[in-house]
Amino acid sequence: MNTDKLSFLDENQSVASVVTKLHEYFKNSYSRCKVKRSQCLSQLEAATGEKEQAILQDLEKIDQEMALFGVLNDALSIADRVVHSKAMSSALGLDSEIYQIHHETEEEQRAEWNLAEYRVSQQRQTQQ
Repeated sequence: MNTDKLSFLDENQSVASVVTKLHEYFKNSYSRCKVKRSQCLSQLEAATGEKEQAILQDLEKIDQEMALFGVLNDALSIADRVVHSKAMSSALGLDSEIYQIHHETEEEQRAEWNLAEYRVSQQRQTQQ
């Protein structure tokens, strides 16, 4: 329960940006697995005996990886859409820690806070 600190972020990252990057990573991992699977299937057509068994084992491993990366991709796709939705940014406000960029120095944090406050005030003005 001590995860309310943003110390897990690298400098100049926000929670929202990490969600997006993770989504991209697992989507790309899934795509790489699909390519590997296609290559194995191509090799399987000409393989016999031990070579065929080795390729079938590779295919089984790739299918397991694809299932895991697929689930992670789907989950992070949902998280990415929700985090970046207008409803969430309106409900939490752009000054929420989810959208704030993590900075190492207090000066950088203050500058980012001032920018977030400015954005919120601009958003409120356009809503009136």
